[in-house]
Amino acid sequence: MLAADTVVILGSRILNKPRDRAEAITMLKSLSGRTHKVATGMTICWDGGVATNVDYTSVRFRRMDEGEIVRYVKTGEPMDKAGAYHVEGGGACFIESIEGSPSNVAGLSVTTARRLLKRAGVL
Repeated sequence: MLAADTVVILGSRILNKPRDRAEAITMLKSLSGRTHKVATGMTICWDGGVATNVDYTSVRFRRMDEGEIVRYVKTGEPMDKAGAYHVEGGGACFIESIEGSPSNVAGLSVTTARRLLKRAGVL
């Protein structure tokens, strides 16, 4: 079994999935023009054991105006995403740069998943 979960870290704050549209707007406003970290924890369990890893990726957002944030939130896309954005969707237009694994920002580091699956003898 493979399980993973992702959070966004802005300074000392952890941004999970927004509870409502107002919280999504607040999250995106706080990320505007700033760099944050995306952390994805991953665990694999198999008959022979358990392996766990956490990957961190730095993401820089460009400055965004309130109108574009509100329009994006109205799409509904941010509502089930940590930090209220999706790197493989409309949220990609806010990203200025990524340092690290883009697949980690999407919620599952392919490189880490492959390494853990290899350790479990699946690959």
